[in-house]
Amino acid sequence: MASRRIPGDLATGLLLLFSLISTLSAARFSPPDNHLIACGASSAADLDDGRAFLPDSGLSPPVLRSHGRQISLSNPSPDAAPLHRNARVFACPSSYEFEIKNTGIHRIRLHFYPFSTPEYDLSSARFHVLASDITLLSYFGTSSPVMKEYFINLNEGKLVISFSPADRSSFAFVNAIEVMSAPKDLILDAGRLVKPDEITEFHGLSKQALETLYRVNIGGPKVTPFNDTLWRTWVSDVEFLKLSSASKVVTYSGRIKYRKYGASREVAPDNVYNTARATSGATVPGSNYSMTWEFPVSSGYKYLVRMHFCDIASLALNQLYFNVYLNGYLAYRDFDLSDSTGQMLASPYYVDFVVDVDVLEHLSISIGPSNLSNPSWIRGLLNGLEIMKINNTMGSLDGKSPVILSEEASELFFVNTCGFGFMSLSVIAFMLFVRWRSESRSLMTWSRLPVDVSNGKLSKDSPVIPAFGVFKMVVSSGYYRTQKEDMLRHLLPSTLTSLPLSIGGSGDGTIISEDFLWHTRGPKRGEPRGYAFIQYSAKEEALLAKSKMNGRFVSGRPLVVRLASEKHLGDLESKFSCAETKDNDARSTPGQMNRNAKIAAIRTKLKSLEEQGGCATKKPRLLTNSLPPGNKDHSLTGYQESDR
Repeated sequence: MASRRIPGDLATGLLLLFSLISTLSAARFSPPDNHLIACGASSAADLDDGRAFLPDSGLSPPVLRSHGRQISLSNPSPDAAPLHRNARVFACPSSYEFEIKNTGIHRIRLHFYPFSTPEYDLSSARFHVLASDITLLSYFGTSSPVMKEYFINLNEGKLVISFSPADRSSFAFVNAIEVMSAPKDLILDAGRLVKPDEITEFHGLSKQALETLYRVNIGGPKVTPFNDTLWRTWVSDVEFLKLSSASKVVTYSGRIKYRKYGASREVAPDNVYNTARATSGATVPGSNYSMTWEFPVSSGYKYLVRMHFCDIASLALNQLYFNVYLNGYLAYRDFDLSDSTGQMLASPYYVDFVVDVDVLEHLSISIGPSNLSNPSWIRGLLNGLEIMKINNTMGSLDGKSPVILSEEASELFFVNTCGFGFMSLSVIAFMLFVRWRSESRSLMTWSRLPVDVSNGKLSKDSPVIPAFGVFKMVVSSGYYRTQKEDMLRHLLPSTLTSLPLSIGGSGDGTIISEDFLWHTRGPKRGEPRGYAFIQYSAKEEALLAKSKMNGRFVSGRPLVVRLASEKHLGDLESKFSCAETKDNDARSTPGQMNRNAKIAAIRTKLKSLEEQGGCATKKPRLLTNSLPPGNKDHSLTGYQESDR
């Protein structure tokens, strides 16, 4: 008995082993680039489909360029997927960089599983995701597990995937990342562009960025990644099917005949082509369609619709003709599947359509009978369906406008908590540098000199006004200093609009520069300020010119000449102040009391001048609170001038 059972057991075992080897060989695909990253994990995550995801920290070369926070489920359930137990959280713009060996189309997958910890509730995250300057996600957030799949044509030796919080109070997260080279025949360059009134060719499809929205196994059950050559999931079409009264499910147990240069197992697995939904040609009343599927989509984008066909329902060749409709527009008339497959049954074939969705928020795919078909034949069939969003003209797959981020995560110029302070300091430093450069080159912008001479108020008894901030100026503690001692300041009648030759040409010494100053702001902009500066080659020459020019009458008014470095606080600074302040010298030192007494006397004099109408219209203000006590070099301390 045993001897008779052993051959049967062996035969059964060999058959199972052969089937397993065939399945594994069919599912095995070795892409040149294959990065599987478990974000935030401390050890590798092994999946049921045989793939292992490595932790994002400790890799060589490192892929994580700016570290975020690692968080994990404290008590994960035994049923929790390995990729859903950990996450990487980013409070600032961050990125992953992957080395690309072979350029071309690559598949990118992002896994998001929003679990909660005492520190983070991942369902409250809002963030942007970019890859190779393509906006993948904008203001993205999710409260349920989701996997996003994209196809991008890479022309460089690296891929940078960037994550950035949508605002200062939010954060970004990711559980896992896949970057894999796509098979060369997966995305072709041309498709059938469906328009309301015509069908044309759409070229450059392989250069676009695509987002997979739907992958459906028509008429069959869900296909898991374990049974797909590219680890894809194909869902059932039941929830999308709208008109099913005239359709039936067809299954096939034979061998799918893949042709050279035709559809391969990487395009779709056997499980998709082994099942189909077919119709005998009857239509729903009021409609030209036998079968219709409807999918929610976003308006404002073009969509790639890939339809998979494999004639597993006809009894003979050339007995299957039907029409294809997209959003009610005829996309393919009298489609002959036998002719497309080279006169072979059970041979897979797919067609790429491109349709523009402008207003509608849904995309409908319909199969209808052809006039070439016999009523006794199968008059419509579909095995599989894929819908992918095409990036818009702005390079975005989410939102009309792209999110602008730098490729380098450390240089992302978003106004957020990480970069705002540094940017502000940089701008302030640059502005101070520009101002310092301009002040060092132009006398007109060296300083706001403390006093001004108003029209008609200069007389023989007018005091000398100290002048500083000339040529080389240092601002410190609220007053100005100068190191120039060969510069004369001439106090001129404000009616003069230029420097008279009689002033500049004293005949003694060499004049290096002459500067006649004007108002640069305020109501008097463009009018003379009432003084000028003349620089001599030596201090001795300046002193000689001063002795000759001081007191000379110009335009009927006396000329006041002083060295630009002279200091005349005391009686000079106060005679031109019309502001009244109380004298509080109770706690002053003897030296300060003498100085304050002089200031008090000058204020009294100014008050009397004001009552007589002798105070200038533009009054300098003496701010006693800003006078540094005991400072011997404070000739302009406390003076403020305004052009108002």
